[in-house]
Amino acid sequence: FAHIGVLLDTLVEAEDGQQALTLARRHRTPFDLLCTDGAMPGIPSRDLVAGFRALFPTAAVLVCSAHIEEQTLKAAVEQQDLNYLPKPFTNEQLLSAVDLSLVRPEAPTQC
Repeated sequence: FAHIGVLLDTLVEAEDGQQALTLARRHRTPFDLLCTDGAMPGIPSRDLVAGFRALFPTAAVLVCSAHIEEQTLKAAVEQQDLNYLPKPFTNEQLLSAVDLSLVRPEAPTQC
């Protein structure tokens, strides 16, 4: 799926990682959450996460993926530096993972 930025009540969607960063740079209000797949076209997901965090250091990150191949993202999940939701998942599981990410961004978990 496409990258999604969440501004509490506003959702911003992008086709790929590069577009997500471009939209994030242009947005005037800080994002609260980046929700992304573990493997996206355009740029490596680790670069998307790093670029997003450079813009919004307090924002939570939720990676939704069947498996995480990039070692940088694997390490971040293992170090609990970002939240991870394994695919497949239900709408309810996604909503719960987003809620957990937003409520407790300082304590990432596997959702």
